[in-house]
Amino acid sequence: MDLIRMTRELGAALQQDRRFVAFFAATEAKNADAELTAMLEAFQTAQTVYRREAENPDISREKLDELAQEQHIFELYEKIFDNEHMQNFQRARKELDDLMKHITGILTLCALGDDPESCEPQRESGCSGSCSSCEGCD
Repeated sequence: MDLIRMTRELGAALQQDRRFVAFFAATEAKNADAELTAMLEAFQTAQTVYRREAENPDISREKLDELAQEQHIFELYEKIFDNEHMQNFQRARKELDDLMKHITGILTLCALGDDPESCEPQRESGCSGSCSSCEGCD
């Protein structure tokens, strides 16, 4: 049994999963949105200026607040995350991240000796392990 070959097969299967496909479609749509790209660049520039100033031990909280206002940091952040392409990207990224956490959770449990056919990692959402009060797993 070649674990590396099997891992590559798992990787190929992952790339066929709807969550993977949705993530890459959302990434392409986000990257193709020129307005969103410009806002992200402006936000990164504003953050860099803000961080540089925040490193100054003599700067007051009021001055930092003024700088954040001048750089439009909060406005940019709000506009970025109100953007439909960014929202779709965030949602798709979370779904793919959740899938990857689930997969690695199963592998980790198997590496600890759990039964590969029945082990189930606990979910971050607070899964208690009891299915009686659960609405179901993904």
